[in-house]
Amino acid sequence: MTGKYSDTVPDMYNGLKLTGSFDLIAQFPNGRVEHRFGKNLVTSVGESLVAKLIDINGAETAPNYIAFGSGSNNALKSDTQLQSEIASTRELVDSTLQVANTLALTWNITVGSTYTIREMGIFNDAAAGTIFSRFLTQQLTVASGVVFDIVWTLTISGVD
Repeated sequence: MTGKYSDTVPDMYNGLKLTGSFDLIAQFPNGRVEHRFGKNLVTSVGESLVAKLIDINGAETAPNYIAFGSGSNNALKSDTQLQSEIASTRELVDSTLQVANTLALTWNITVGSTYTIREMGIFNDAAAGTIFSRFLTQQLTVASGVVFDIVWTLTISGVD
C-alpha cells in the first residue's frame, strides 16, 4: 500500500473546515417580529484563534461576545474588526451548547437605545479582542425595548 508521504503510510489525511451561521429574531414591543439568518464568514484570525484554543499551553479566551455594527462592506477573511461597530453593544454569551462537532452560542438581549444594524460579529473580549466571525444582514433599525434572540452555530467538519 502506498501513501501520499511515504511508501509505508496509507493516505489517511483530512483537514478541518469551520462553518458558521447566525439566526436572529427581533421582537418589537408592538408585536412585530423580524427574522435574520444566514451563513457567516469565519475570519483568518478566527481560524488562528481555534488553533490557539487547542494548544494546551495557550492562554486565549474563547469567542463569547457578540457586537453589532452599521457597516455594509463585504465580509472578508482578512477582517479584524467590524467595519463600524456600534458603541456599547458587546454582550456576553448567555449560554453555550456543544454537541458532537457543533457549538451553539445563544444570547437574549434587550436593546437599550436606537441604532441600525447591518453587521454582527463574534469576539473573544468585551472591548477589543479577536473577531472570530462576521455576518452581514439586511438593515434592521431597532429601539429601546426590542428583544433579540440570537443563536450562532459553529460546525467543525472534516475535509477529505
